[in-house]
Amino acid sequence: MHRGDLSEATVRNYRVALNAFTGWCERELGRVATVGDIEPGTVEAYLRHRKVSVSAETARVGWVALRSIAAYLAQLRIHGDGESVLRSRLFMGTLSSLNLTK
Repeated sequence: MHRGDLSEATVRNYRVALNAFTGWCERELGRVATVGDIEPGTVEAYLRHRKVSVSAETARVGWVALRSIAAYLAQLRIHGDGESVLRSRLFMGTLSSLNLTK
């Protein structure tokens, strides 16, 4: 999938959303975020937190970003195995085409 169709604002929003999600996972789960954390239960808990602590709009933007990232990972057949760290070199390389790793 070619992601040259994303605007700079979208890329920026996705980067902010992914960083917020991984930070939340580290604080709430006590470990680094993994690809497997992009699953309904964890994402729903995160979005509830964002809605209460920031705003409903921020939660919506986070949902859109995580949904898009999940779809992209599924297309690449990257699935949560409990060990794939979201900030790992492999994942960073995969996302470099989306400019989400900076």
